[in-house]
Amino acid sequence: MMRSLYSAVAGLKNHQTKMDVIGNNISNVNTMAFKSSSVTFSDIIYQTLSGASGPNQTLGGVNAKQIGLGMSTAATSMNITGSGSAQTTGKPFDLRLNDAGNSTNFFVVNNGTQNVYTRDGCFYIDGAGTLCMDSTGYKLMGWLADIDTGEVITSGDVVPLAIMDTPNLTSPPEATENAYASGIIDKDTPDLSSTQGYTMALEFFDDLGYPYSARFTVRLASDDGSVYTVKLSQILDQNGVDVLKEVMESQGISLDQVFGSASTSNYSLNAGIPYITSDNLSTGTQGDWVYDTAESTTYSGGIVGHISSATTGESIYFNKNGKLYEDKAGTQAWADTHPTQNWGQILDLTHPWSDTESNTISIDGSGNFTLKQITAGEASAIEKANWYFLSSADAAGTWPVTYGNYTYPDPAVKNPSDTWAGYFINISTNRLVAVNTAGILYEYDNATDKYVASSLGLDNILEGFDADTSSMSVSGKTLTATYTDYDLTFSKADGSFAGIDDQDSVFLYGATLGPNFHNISIDFTSLRNANNGKKSTAGMDSGTSAIDTTGAGKKLGSLVGVAVQNDGKIYGSYDNGNTVLLGQVAAAHFANASGLEKIGESCYDTTLNSGDAVIGDISADGSSMTSGEIEMSNVDLSAEFTDMITTQRGFQANSRVITTSDTLLEELINLKR
Repeated sequence: MMRSLYSAVAGLKNHQTKMDVIGNNISNVNTMAFKSSSVTFSDIIYQTLSGASGPNQTLGGVNAKQIGLGMSTAATSMNITGSGSAQTTGKPFDLRLNDAGNSTNFFVVNNGTQNVYTRDGCFYIDGAGTLCMDSTGYKLMGWLADIDTGEVITSGDVVPLAIMDTPNLTSPPEATENAYASGIIDKDTPDLSSTQGYTMALEFFDDLGYPYSARFTVRLASDDGSVYTVKLSQILDQNGVDVLKEVMESQGISLDQVFGSASTSNYSLNAGIPYITSDNLSTGTQGDWVYDTAESTTYSGGIVGHISSATTGESIYFNKNGKLYEDKAGTQAWADTHPTQNWGQILDLTHPWSDTESNTISIDGSGNFTLKQITAGEASAIEKANWYFLSSADAAGTWPVTYGNYTYPDPAVKNPSDTWAGYFINISTNRLVAVNTAGILYEYDNATDKYVASSLGLDNILEGFDADTSSMSVSGKTLTATYTDYDLTFSKADGSFAGIDDQDSVFLYGATLGPNFHNISIDFTSLRNANNGKKSTAGMDSGTSAIDTTGAGKKLGSLVGVAVQNDGKIYGSYDNGNTVLLGQVAAAHFANASGLEKIGESCYDTTLNSGDAVIGDISADGSSMTSGEIEMSNVDLSAEFTDMITTQRGFQANSRVITTSDTLLEELINLKR
């Protein structure tokens, strides 16, 4: 009977162990990635009352007589391969392991002294930018991307995934190398025929990520709209400074070294200065010339006056434009001009005059005249209205410049430069602009008593002058301008792109501007010449095409997002459009995952029976991980409650064995009474 007591006690103890396991399972029913355990029992050593005997010729064999001494806990098995259900969290650093086949994968985390393993995929970024377990702060292990190649090498030792340390917070900038022009050029767009031209802007970056805007000017070069010129006029930095102009001046490079083919044009400048005077013919004549007012004599044929000489008896008639006529035999036949006289011989003037009378004098019916004369001839068609050019040679080195009724101001300062080529004078505004041999304009500033750069450009003074000219020189009466551009041509038949200087694309040679710039290939094949209601839509953009941003260039990027792929690779997204591989989460699997030892805090450690961790890319065996989800506990409450019932009954039955054995012992003791 004592044996039954001990057997029952063993049953009570081991059923209590099973109840402890069930209780632990149920308590962790909502623990992330918890793996439930189960208990199995086995009987223990038996007491043999008699051994077994074998059969002989007369008797059969006899089995051994054994009495069991109870039971014990054979094993506590962990359901390590049973995956818990998935719970969606939406957090990018919540990761769930999806095992393929019979594999069971684990995250590798470091507790400060060693690597341990977990299925709990709740991670966060700590203050140092490292991925860590949300519950314990253990660092998630993996591989960081190689700085040089940008790739992850999974054969090396795992390291903490410091994906948001300082180097990863920014993405390197990229210089622009490709660009394209697209849209419609309508020849009737007003800007195409204007002085300023039609502007296309190209935004691009240098190696350091600084932005620049290249301004290209397009002008109509043929009446039928088949040819245009494309010129680079400016390259502005983010502060509005024209770096193209700065580099050309500081390094002495020409525009054709940056963009376009160089060609030159010569402008013939008038070498003259206006002389204007006003008077009346009654007082302004010389010698014995006498003026008869229009009121004293009636004239026809546009004649407004008459003048005669008492000495010679010569009679001259004139119209309002000062044209002189001879009255043939008193017949008032005005068809022929006067053969011998001119106003320079008639008027009492101190200024020398040419023989040209036409359009230099205007006279009203009262004899009031206004006389305008240009030394060395009229202004050429190149100067705009009221502007005249005086070459330095014609000025004869005198300063200030004084002609006729005009003295151009600068009484205190001598000729500002011995490289001066001449002076543009506006007779309407009495404005004098000096131009040097390089074509640069200056004006005298009374406030500072110095010559300063003029606010005017030659395009404000000369007709048809291109403000985008790359260089100028003035020698004598000739201004030579160098233009640097490309000829953009279109088919006359259908307006399709034909070529830019017989090519499909041309280069903006940015490398000429400095070491941080790259050459930019600009493709013009997407342009078209067509009627678009007098509105051109042509423009430029970086990249190869609207759907291909290759070579577009990028600014320095700031990290704005991080995402984990199914293979555990971590990518950073930057505000410059870059997506960069930052690292990869490592996965570990074991020959016998059930042999791992639970060490608490949802972590496991290796044992002699688990085998060493094999750490690698989770996708190697077809497994994956999902971002934004976590693995829940795999505890099955229905099974646990069923086990709890059977455990309770087993415990109850064993307790009855003890009470029954006690009753039997009590009866035995009572035999003595």
